[in-house]
Amino acid sequence: MKYLIILCIFIIYGCTTPSKIIDKESSQEVSQVDNNISIDLSKTETIENIEKKFKDYFSDNSQNDFFKILITKDNYYIKQTRFEDFIQRIEDTEGDAEQLKIYNQLYEKINFIDYDICSLIKVKINPQNGNIESIDYHPNYFPKTKKAMKLFMDDIARYKFKIIKPDAFLNEVYISIRWIIEKNPDLSPEAAKRKAIEYIKSEQQEIK
Repeated sequence: MKYLIILCIFIIYGCTTPSKIIDKESSQEVSQVDNNISIDLSKTETIENIEKKFKDYFSDNSQNDFFKILITKDNYYIKQTRFEDFIQRIEDTEGDAEQLKIYNQLYEKINFIDYDICSLIKVKINPQNGNIESIDYHPNYFPKTKKAMKLFMDDIARYKFKIIKPDAFLNEVYISIRWIIEKNPDLSPEAAKRKAIEYIKSEQQEIK
């Protein structure tokens, strides 16, 4: 389809390597710790179903990640894959739900095509208080779009961690993110083409 050619604008990388430095003067004491969270805004899908459906993703240890995040239209799911005795993510159920709404704002604009956006993020963490100090993308695992780059970084920046063994912790963790966008089945080929063109035009207006 011709609109796929137009879509190439949408998947071009930025010219610079994105990174984020986090400045937090102090951390709040939080006792609840989260290893697996599933936030469901409109449908019910069990953790077991999610892990079964995306078994290859959750069983892949090649990236040496500590956490895997899976985002769909209806679920924000996090699974810790290793080193639970050293570090754990502090629960933020409300924040996850709000973040899913932010993802879905873009989801509704770009669901004229199937998308599977993956990335690997390196997070530097203060071993004494669990606060994030910096966030960088692994050079071999950039997400496919500029907007996804920003969304992923802003998402991870709100995380807080509990360090179980500060003296043994190396202060860096890797987090995998996978964002599944499914094409709206109600869109005809022509409607999908029009939506793609409208989205690109809106992006060009923002640049201006």
